[in-house]
Amino acid sequence: MSYVRLDDIVRNVDSMYKSVLIGAQRAIEIAEEAARQAKTLPEKPTTYAIRELESGKLKYRPVK
Repeated sequence: MSYVRLDDIVRNVDSMYKSVLIGAQRAIEIAEEAARQAKTLPEKPTTYAIRELESGKLKYRPVK
C-alpha cells in the first residue's frame, strides 16, 4: 500500500472532497481504458489516479 501525503494532493486541488471525486473518476477511466485494451494492470487503478493527483498531472476545471 502506498502512502500519500494529503498536503501534496490538496496543494493541487483546493478541497479534499474534490480530490476524492476527481481521483475516483480518473480511476474509473483508467480501469475502462485497460479493459478496452485487454490489459492487466500491475496496480489498482486508484493507485494510478492518486499518483497523478499527487504529481499534479490531473487538472480540473470547475463547471459554472
